Amino acid sequence: MSRIGNRIITVPNGVTVANEDGIVKVTGPKGTLQQKMLNKITMKQDADKLVLERSDESAKANHGTMNSLITNMITGVTEGYQKGLEIIGVGYNFKVQGSTLTIKAGYSHPVDMKVPEGLTVEAVSNTEIIVKGIDKAQSLAVLLKEIGMTKEEMIAVGDGFNDLSMIQYAGLGVAMANAQEIVRQNADYITLSNEEDGVAAVVEKFIL
Repeated sequence: MSRIGNRIITVPNGVTVANEDGIVKVTGPKGTLQQKMLNKITMKQDADKLVLERSDESAKANHGTMNSLITNMITGVTEGYQKGLEIIGVGYNFKVQGSTLTIKAGYSHPVDMKVPEGLTVEAVSNTEIIVKGIDKAQSLAVLLKEIGMTKEEMIAVGDGFNDLSMIQYAGLGVAMANAQEIVRQNADYITLSNEEDGVAAVVEKFIL
């Protein structure tokens, strides 16, 4: 974990990172993200280089986690994150018009859904869309507000560094058995690996 915490973070051109009263704010072309600085972690910046330090060995886990969170925020405000979705069924299709996503999925009528603020949806074909945002946790928060649910009702499953924020945000954050060590450290529950159908195991244990 300390090896990850000790990584030097390079801040790209057009991005600013500031620690304001214990809140790390990262601003770039796609927007601004913020994250509370974890306990016993400090940040030093020299030109375009960021170095995080821990006050003692008890903060080793926080050290690596904070490094990954800041790295993810930089990626979010520069490149963003995206997820492809495909709909399968006879007559099923997507249609995107402005900020409205129309879904035909076996109902007697098409379902119109307003794309939540902070997200964009692009149609690849009439059965495939790409959903884009700058942060997975932020995107989940927008989605929850849209459908009237709380984060305590949500399960988030992930395995990589860029899944950290959503695993921390969800009421139940689940890491795959093959996930990065930091992800497992921050999860509420560890399921089976990708090869062992870990997501299906989560559904069976917590939903069915």
